[in-house]
Amino acid sequence: MPNRLRSLVLLILLLSLAAAAEAKSAKKKSAKAAPNPLVETQHACARCLRAHLDFLASDALRGRGSATPDETIAATYIAAQFELYGVPPASEKGYLQTAEIDTPKLAAPPTLSFTANNQTVTWTHGKEFILSRSSSKPASGPLQKLPPEGGQVKSGAVVLWDVDTNTDPRGWGMKLFGFLQSGAAAVMVRASKQSLEKWDSMTQERPMFTQAVVDAGPSSMRGIERDVVTLRPAAAQQLDQLPEGTTISLATSLGEPKREYTTNVVAIIHGTEPNADQDVILLTAHLDHLGMGTPANGGPNRKGPDGKIDNIYNGACDDASGTATVLDLARAIAAGPKPKRTVLFALFGSEELGGLGSTYFLSHSPVPLADITANLEFEMLAWPDPKLGHDQLWITGYDRTDFGPELARHGANLTADPYPTQQFFQRSDNYILAKKGVVAQTIGSFGLQKEYHSPDDDLAHVDWDHYVTAVDSLIAPVQWLINSSFKPQWLEGKKP
Repeated sequence: MPNRLRSLVLLILLLSLAAAAEAKSAKKKSAKAAPNPLVETQHACARCLRAHLDFLASDALRGRGSATPDETIAATYIAAQFELYGVPPASEKGYLQTAEIDTPKLAAPPTLSFTANNQTVTWTHGKEFILSRSSSKPASGPLQKLPPEGGQVKSGAVVLWDVDTNTDPRGWGMKLFGFLQSGAAAVMVRASKQSLEKWDSMTQERPMFTQAVVDAGPSSMRGIERDVVTLRPAAAQQLDQLPEGTTISLATSLGEPKREYTTNVVAIIHGTEPNADQDVILLTAHLDHLGMGTPANGGPNRKGPDGKIDNIYNGACDDASGTATVLDLARAIAAGPKPKRTVLFALFGSEELGGLGSTYFLSHSPVPLADITANLEFEMLAWPDPKLGHDQLWITGYDRTDFGPELARHGANLTADPYPTQQFFQRSDNYILAKKGVVAQTIGSFGLQKEYHSPDDDLAHVDWDHYVTAVDSLIAPVQWLINSSFKPQWLEGKKP
């Protein structure tokens, strides 16, 4: 090969090697420059959200039942994520708050009595009626009859509601809940065909009691202390023949309560302003769900991959989605500069039992309640609401404060609650705080889907595009909030 040709080949080879090396170096630099979703401060971490739901809503956690070891496992996982993101515990004792709960136990079957034709009639739980939900206290009031469509409840009345309980329980059950919130002492309904078929087994189950949080202090709030009665058809017919105003009395005899435990997780990022700890933004969700149950109580008799009936209420939307949202907000905030305001994170246990974890928090908050400027609760964001746009969210109590409109002005894709008659403002942990004066509201996109409180609230039914987009839309508005001086206010006459 001539010397000149040899030199040319050598030159081409050297240039090729240099180009390859430069490309390799550029690729390395490009890889290093690629954004890391774990430290992204203005956008959601889709990978993180999916990982959180994959664990929290897995069958392994058996539905994170309130006040169960599975709930504690979920709380321990959440605490570990806060530690991973560099968010310190809010207490010297660590991330976990353990609350003791006393669950009443019956010492004798409850009785229901009234006077008819100048004679006292007394019925017994398990025979003429079943006490489905109990206040654990005696209840007495004048009989009020309501047609199937319902009506205005008189405070203190014992309501006999002529509703068809064979229909979807989500519909009439929510209306029944509204009667209790409106002040009914008790609500009585006819047993469904399904209830009559399993009457004997229902008799053996304890009623759903109003449970007491031990050591909740003077700020303690209890759930709705009302009774719900399921009647055999003959008993309902006999009551229907009584004149309205007849006194109906329920008597309950209790024994030694059962001691149970629920767990909250609390973490904090202290702000940089001199008064930051007196200007706290509280971000919350509930970490529990319904645990294991009977599919017929709320969901379809759907078989799982193993061919068995699915009886795990996974709670992917309710409220693993809210829990993961709070975790991702914590990740984004911790990854950036310290906020001006102090940010307190709280994941509550036993919301499904009536806000027991948040009730305990009231008297065990790491900061005084008076120093909490506002609370945002996140609940059920994994399904789009059919009444709204695909990526739109709503906030409960939109017309009660100036909070929702202000967040919307700063980019939050929020609108008013499209279901005002369902009273969602009163049905989450935010209400426990709102009753104590804190401007506290819930953000979600729950649209009364059929999967609600059923085994079908699982990972397979999560709308991931909607969910990630929804959380992403909240990051920047929350970042604005924790670095602003805006203090939301109750509108006149709207404070609960």
